[in-house]
Amino acid sequence: MIDGGAVNAAEIAVDESELAPLGTHEEFRELLVDLVQASAPEVFALCEEIGDRADGVVRYWGLSHEDGTEVFAPYGGVNGRFRSPESALRLLSGGRPMHLIRLGVEADTP
Repeated sequence: MIDGGAVNAAEIAVDESELAPLGTHEEFRELLVDLVQASAPEVFALCEEIGDRADGVVRYWGLSHEDGTEVFAPYGGVNGRFRSPESALRLLSGGRPMHLIRLGVEADTP
């Protein structure tokens, strides 16, 4: 199986005639599930606090992986690449109270 890291199409060009099937259809699917789980990016949001905890809105969604962090604004605004979710938070907050919320993490630190 090809590692799920940063790979361009030229790196995965393989002569398929030399490859044998990896198990049954079900076993191969399990290998793919393992690959996806091992290489899945971390999903997070940057949420702006409105007023003094009066309301909040998701300003940015992000995916963080071994090569960096991708952030996009679902309602328009800046989309970009950053070193980490924390650097995206620091650069995109613009002095506004904003919180980094990681999906799947029960107790996120402020």
